[in-house]
Amino acid sequence: MLVFAAAAVFAAAVFAVDVNVPLGFAGGVPYVAVVGLGWWLPKRRYIFFLALVSSALTLAGYLYSPPGEVMWVALANRLMALFAIWVTAVLLFVIRREEQARKDSEKLLQQAENKLAEAVESLSDAIVLFDAEERFVSCNARYLEIHDKIAVHLVPGSRFEDICLFAAKSGIIMAVDKDDGEQCREWVKQRLSRFRASGPPEERPLEDGRWVSVQDYKTRDGGIFVIQTDITERKHAEEALKENEERLKAIIDSIPAMVNVKDKDRRYLMTNRTHREFFGYDPDELIGNTASVVTGLDAKRALKFDKFVLETGETVTYDARQAPQPAAASSLFPLVCFA
Repeated sequence: MLVFAAAAVFAAAVFAVDVNVPLGFAGGVPYVAVVGLGWWLPKRRYIFFLALVSSALTLAGYLYSPPGEVMWVALANRLMALFAIWVTAVLLFVIRREEQARKDSEKLLQQAENKLAEAVESLSDAIVLFDAEERFVSCNARYLEIHDKIAVHLVPGSRFEDICLFAAKSGIIMAVDKDDGEQCREWVKQRLSRFRASGPPEERPLEDGRWVSVQDYKTRDGGIFVIQTDITERKHAEEALKENEERLKAIIDSIPAMVNVKDKDRRYLMTNRTHREFFGYDPDELIGNTASVVTGLDAKRALKFDKFVLETGETVTYDARQAPQPAAASSLFPLVCFA
């Protein structure tokens, strides 16, 4: 409203001067300033409203001003004033439209960035971004939570190499001795190599007992963002599975019967102690090989039984006494094959 009031007062002042000076004086030109005030009005169409009012006042000034110079000169002055008024109005309108389009684009971009930031912050993964010059750009709260000891170095512009060196010396990298400078620098060198190559993920233990999988990705502009996924539960499950496998192996080894497991290609995956002692072989000699390595047993006959079990899924029972015995064998066992 203040702009409208200023425009009205200014237009009235110009008109008052215009009608009191002889024709020939460029009394309509100051109305351009009235149109210019439309830049600060809330809506673009008000610019044309001011242009219409200014045009009407310019024509009225022509009609009510005292006689002056040659009429065609006075008329030419008024036409030039109208031209200036409308050129100014159109230019202001176009500029305001482009300015509004720019503001709208910036607003949409800011909204998209905010949504992306919210999405990144809501992830359970730790994410950090570096630019094409390997300098820190930003990270989410999860990354700061995991690496709180190096948070002081996570400021825009910090070099990735410097951050890595500080991390190694702070003790959060369990693979290196933080007091061994040479070992820290060697780890940083290897980390830089993986970082720049964006190779396969690296599984890394943390000082609090957690595990993370670290994966580097290149961006289109040459930057790199790093995703660290918490794999602690998976590692614990793997450790529990390994313990169970070792426990099962110990149980099978204690069974006083020959037990072995083969894959679909009839290669040994596992044998128990009784089986190995009966034939006099070490595990390394059996694992990955077929029954042909067991010289104390008819290999063709064993392979035939394996094939039958794989094709039919039925159980086959035969007596080891029907096969040649190794010299060290002192016991005879019935052998049961099953799928």
